[in-house]
Amino acid sequence: AAPPSPTQPSFKNKRKGPSKQVRWEFKPFSNSARKDGLELRHWAKQGLQWDDYPFAKFNKVLKLLTYSDDDYDRLLQSAEWSREETDLLMSLVQRFGMNFIIVHDRWAGFELRSLEHMTD
Repeated sequence: AAPPSPTQPSFKNKRKGPSKQVRWEFKPFSNSARKDGLELRHWAKQGLQWDDYPFAKFNKVLKLLTYSDDDYDRLLQSAEWSREETDLLMSLVQRFGMNFIIVHDRWAGFELRSLEHMTD
């Protein structure tokens, strides 16, 4: 037997949504994680105010250890790595936030090293 079908054509009932329309505005904002005072703009709900930009909390700056000539001679000196290579590696790690994929990509001017060799 054929499935039952409606005898009169009908439409679905209208969806009940929020009764108040949401308004958006193109608002300026600054990110406290940036030190250059750059002012950007984005769309946000009207009337929404922040004390600080919500995504600033994700900007974590790592404080890497520094070493003196004496520290390098006693603790870091290696037959596989020169002092210049070590200094470059540390500066790239600081600059790119320990993202070794980028550090490996930017490695130039010295002997090519594998990513695994850099992270050891």
